[in-house]
Amino acid sequence: MLKWHRTALACLLLGGLAADSGAEPMRFSGAKPVTVRAAPLQSFEIGNSDRTVFGDLEWLGGLELTGSSRHFGALSGLTVSDDGRDFVAVTDNGFWVSGRIESNGQGAPTALSDVTMAPLRDRSGAVLNLKSSADAEAVARATINGRPVFLVAFERNHRIEAYPRAIPGQRVAEDARPIRYNAPAGIRRLGANKGIEAIAVGPPDTPAAGLTVMFAERGRPAGSDIPAWLVRPDGTARAFAVRQRDRFDITDAVFLANGDVVILERRFDYSTGIFMRLRRLPFTALGAGRVVDGPVMMTADFTDQIDNMEALATHREADGSTVFTILSDDNRSFLQRTLLLRFRLREPEAGITPRSRPQASAE
Repeated sequence: MLKWHRTALACLLLGGLAADSGAEPMRFSGAKPVTVRAAPLQSFEIGNSDRTVFGDLEWLGGLELTGSSRHFGALSGLTVSDDGRDFVAVTDNGFWVSGRIESNGQGAPTALSDVTMAPLRDRSGAVLNLKSSADAEAVARATINGRPVFLVAFERNHRIEAYPRAIPGQRVAEDARPIRYNAPAGIRRLGANKGIEAIAVGPPDTPAAGLTVMFAERGRPAGSDIPAWLVRPDGTARAFAVRQRDRFDITDAVFLANGDVVILERRFDYSTGIFMRLRRLPFTALGAGRVVDGPVMMTADFTDQIDNMEALATHREADGSTVFTILSDDNRSFLQRTLLLRFRLREPEAGITPRSRPQASAE
């Protein structure tokens, strides 16, 4: 019950905290190891461990994370390795966070290990010191002209930067400098604190291979359809939009193996609190000038273990099932939590059925 009250109180402050432009943040200049304490979440629906199915998703498990560095938190973008073990995240106060997600035999996350933080840098190698330049909101793995990179979306000073990525492995060198990336010109016209919140890159050997999609957080004016761009392998960009539904904003996105795009959405207001939603956009609907919509996969509210959910990543298990990892941005507030959640996509047509959970009855 205490956590429920704390989450509700955080909802009351979320709007103002998330919009804080921030003073010049304190920095450290190189990579720094961070110890992360991971407290397991006993259920997704608060107080009901018997329920494991939520819409199209099966709950695998989750963690509440606390880092030894005061800079830990504010996680706003995430990508994971093909097996889901290694991760790289970005924060909206200008840091890389990388490490490993440990899991048990049922797919539930159990701990974070080998975690390091390092500041994001500009093209001259200088640390990004100002909130206006360091507000990273999304990260995705990509390959540009044969070179593996992390694409990072920044808002306020709207831009996309491409940081060299080491292969094998997921890590970024602590002094990595971005190389030039030609982002769609339209992103510069987005609202100061409502820029690109989501980038998804089509995986190899899928219908979306070579494609990149980018989504703004919300449209202008509020309630209008949400701007998005489809970027082809040759760099040409075409604008489209996502149908705005129920006052939800977009906070991240991933491609599925069939080319569909899953968007992570968030809604906050003082009367109803905080919500999280996943919506699936069909690959065949993507195209220049279109307004795209798709079915809701699941919705969660303050009665579930959520906070300000901002980051989404996906990987495929050895059995072919798709797993989503979702992170929250705690706005570096003691009233909010950094949560890591994992769900498996339930795909009857693929022959995937929910696995039994030790603490749950069959549904």
